[in-house]
This record gives sequence, structure tokens and C-alpha cells, in this order.
Amino acid sequence: MKESESELVASDRSSRPVSPDSVPESLEDLCHDLSGPLTSILVNCEMLMEDDCPPSVRQRLEGIFTEAMHINHQLRSYRRV
Repeated sequence: MKESESELVASDRSSRPVSPDSVPESLEDLCHDLSGPLTSILVNCEMLMEDDCPPSVRQRLEGIFTEAMHINHQLRSYRRV
């Protein structure tokens, strides 16, 4: 996705009204809702890192993967509380 496209998507999401039905009732629900997209990010990073890619791309993928893993661990710790 081009930078201008990602900005458009981000601004579209932020301008949508939030309905009370779409707000998670608890922190556990929020953690659950975030785990699906986060898992997708992790899996796709792993798959892309398996490919032969330039070192600069690999470094960026490793950064994304590391941060996503950190968020994943945080979400798991909140789910146990």
C-alpha cells in the first residue's frame, strides 16, 4: 500500500463514528479483538523473512516482528489479570 493510500485508510477509520455495540465490554474482549490482526502481522512477517530479501527489508521486517511480539506478550499478560 502506498503511503498516501495508508494515510487515506487511517483517516477513514478515525472519522468513522464508534457505535456502542462495537466497543469491547472489557479489557479481555479488547485483547481478544486485537489478537487476530496481530497474529496475521506476525505470520506475514515470518513468511516474508523466509524469502530472500535485501538486508534493509529484512531489518524492517525484524523490527515489525519484534514490536508485534512485544504487543502480543503484553496482551497475554492483560488477559491473565
